[in-house]
Amino acid sequence: MAALGSASLPTIIRKRLSGGLDEGHRALLRGAVTAVTIATLLLSWGSAMHRVPANEPVLYDAWQNLTLAYNLAHHGVLSLSQDSARLSPSNMREPLPVAFLALHMASVEAIYGAMTLEQYQKGLGSGRLKASNVFWAALLAYAVFASIVLLSGSVVLAGVGTWFTNLAVLEYLNKLLTEPQAAAILTLACYVSVLALSRQHVLYFGLAGVCFGALALTKVAGFYVAIVLVCLLLGWSLWQLGWPTEARFVRLPSVIVFALGFAFTVGPWMLRNYVLLDSKGIVDNRATIVLMVRAAKNNMSWAEYRGSFFVWAPNELLRRAASALLGFSDADLNRGERLQRVNRASNSDYYASDLEAARAGRPQDAISFRFRTSAERKKIMRELVAQGYSRIAAESELQRRAIRQILGDPIKHLAMTVAFLWRGAGVIFPVLGIVACFAVRVRRADLIVYLLPALGLVLFYALVTHFLPRYGDPMVPVSIVGGLVLSHAVLRQWINRE
Repeated sequence: MAALGSASLPTIIRKRLSGGLDEGHRALLRGAVTAVTIATLLLSWGSAMHRVPANEPVLYDAWQNLTLAYNLAHHGVLSLSQDSARLSPSNMREPLPVAFLALHMASVEAIYGAMTLEQYQKGLGSGRLKASNVFWAALLAYAVFASIVLLSGSVVLAGVGTWFTNLAVLEYLNKLLTEPQAAAILTLACYVSVLALSRQHVLYFGLAGVCFGALALTKVAGFYVAIVLVCLLLGWSLWQLGWPTEARFVRLPSVIVFALGFAFTVGPWMLRNYVLLDSKGIVDNRATIVLMVRAAKNNMSWAEYRGSFFVWAPNELLRRAASALLGFSDADLNRGERLQRVNRASNSDYYASDLEAARAGRPQDAISFRFRTSAERKKIMRELVAQGYSRIAAESELQRRAIRQILGDPIKHLAMTVAFLWRGAGVIFPVLGIVACFAVRVRRADLIVYLLPALGLVLFYALVTHFLPRYGDPMVPVSIVGGLVLSHAVLRQWINRE
């Protein structure tokens, strides 16, 4: 600490914010912040991994990821079948997290010996598999730290932002869901995009395309956002053709390299799906049930619409505020009450009967939007298959019906989009929006480019899905980076006026 001389830490930080810190103190501060950040992250990851029992069962979406990874690691086939003698290829889930999990599973078994699928679901193997999430947490920490340094120049702010981001993703360390992977890859893609535009080198554009391809193979929504980005970059580059070469922000060859990087990443998987499954997308028709649920919820009554802002409040504080403002309470979620159809909680007094109705394909016996739609899908699928439709054709027909229903009343659909933004991004969207407006106002192109993919994902989920809260979690790191960069810029402006 002798190198600090007589300067106190607050003085050093103030000098750093005002740009007055000499190079020696800067190097010392960078090293200290980096070391403290790494140490605290390692401690928090270790604590989080031991906080939940290692043998906590793997269920629902995580169970599908686990089954696919197990079959890939043991039989070389991405399949959801639990019968090793009858494995059929599947594209039910995005492949990148599954492939990484299978690789980690192979390394675990190389050390501890072979395990059964049941041991991974309920036994000690579950905890060993969840350790793979530390890699994604580390990649996310790097991407956030590097992003804040690039956008603000402040290593102290980078340490703070990395820690806040870590707190936001800790809950996923003990789950086999794909949110931590998506958060890490999205943040890295945003960081590399800014690097590409600032350094104007085609290799960085190619790397950015690969990152967005990886995002699409982790969350299929990333595919559509990347396509929009390619179109925007292409339009911008064509518009700039009449400009002087040195003034061009995006050059056409760079856009082509970006698109090629993206295509070469997602292309092999899409080709596999087309050849093996006659499917033209990245994943199976999971979009069918999502679109049907969204179309069904567009038919909410006015009371249910208002009540959705209470039911879907992003946190307990906002939930209490919505309750006081709108006049709803938990009692309204019970059977026979005005918000019974909006309730999807497993502790409701009709959850069991709704679940049974969904499994049996009896929509008339289900109450909630969630299970009534699931039952409706199963019932109509049976009818279409009986009429001679293939399963893929039946899924496509259901999608067309849901889309027609949505397009039949676009005003109501947009009104529901507001409610779904509240549900999945009630805090994230305002932060991203405020920072984006600031970036436009002060012409911070780097910050606009950084935020754009996350904003695109938020709007995609709000427009075409029922935007479950966890869908928005991968965009939290980008919103944290944006919020801190904005705060830093405002603080520096205030200091410079002193």
